[in-house]
Amino acid sequence: MKIKGLIILVSRLIYSISWFFLSPIISSLLHKYNLPIYYSSLVPISFFIGSAIMQVPAALLSTKIGMKITYSLGLIIMGITDTLIAFANSFSEIILLYGLTGVGSGLFFSSSGGTLASLYPKKSATVMGVYNALYGIGGAIGLEWGLVDKIMGFFYSTLLLGLLTLVLGIINMLSNYTNYKPDIKLALNKNVILIALGTAGAWGEFYAISELYPSFANFVLGKSSIIYGVITSVLLYSTVIGGFMSFIMDIFKKHRIPGLVVTTLLGIIPALTLYTNYFIAGMAVLGFFNQISISLAYALAVETVGVENSSLALGELNALQIGIGTLIVFISSLNLALSWYTSVIISLLFMIFIIPFVRLSSKRQL
Repeated sequence: MKIKGLIILVSRLIYSISWFFLSPIISSLLHKYNLPIYYSSLVPISFFIGSAIMQVPAALLSTKIGMKITYSLGLIIMGITDTLIAFANSFSEIILLYGLTGVGSGLFFSSSGGTLASLYPKKSATVMGVYNALYGIGGAIGLEWGLVDKIMGFFYSTLLLGLLTLVLGIINMLSNYTNYKPDIKLALNKNVILIALGTAGAWGEFYAISELYPSFANFVLGKSSIIYGVITSVLLYSTVIGGFMSFIMDIFKKHRIPGLVVTTLLGIIPALTLYTNYFIAGMAVLGFFNQISISLAYALAVETVGVENSSLALGELNALQIGIGTLIVFISSLNLALSWYTSVIISLLFMIFIIPFVRLSSKRQL
């Protein structure tokens, strides 16, 4: 059985490693360069900023050079900059290069997602679920990358990731996939914006935990950030199950909006268990529902604007989620001991934006 978009799906998995592979060693980098604890968020934030600013430009670029070339170029940039991180001699060099890796990720996301959406137009929630499930697998590998660092050393493990990503970029560029040039109408869609704002807290909560928990374990709990990076991968593995379960929302389409509300709530609140002995179970529950929430947000955004504008809708959605999520990660990092109280409160506040989306959707169905 031939799977449509297989190369893209494999690339999605490898691409995802770059989002997390530095997380387990952030505390080590701070010790190495004698930097304060509150610098812990600067590494992921540099990546998030690079990714956020490229989301919409990448969608627009795809109208000129095509979606295949756009996402392939993104992988190539990620491969080059990850490779250069292996040669970095200072914290500022790592921050700069990782930000450029984020730029590459921004080029990849909307065009690859838009291509998959066009291949499976009647199963948007299912394909976005699989797309995100593979992200979960790659992300979990990224959080466990500290073990690869220990075995191979930071230089060779980072070089390996960079070269692997670069090769995949070239393979995608040379593949026989159609290089679609979408006819995008440049317009902000109110529903897409409300979906993005309403679920941005779930996005931010997920990344606050995945990027900061290893440092929290090291600086607050006095534990190994490498070991707790591996433990944190439970969060990512649970998203794999959540991603594959998203097909349920294609079966029960009439219940998607209530489903979005419930899964977003359950994708935030379990973060409070990180202060208890049940933190692993809390991570698993949060990751599972968080992934369904984000997959639903992607599917609703695509269906709101139509497949022809899907790459722009996904770009707008992800740009807002990353922008607000980055703010949540930064604020949460200012006092690691209070991180999860802070992140949960802010994340829940953003759910207010789901209310007008529900009202607009209800009027449209009348």
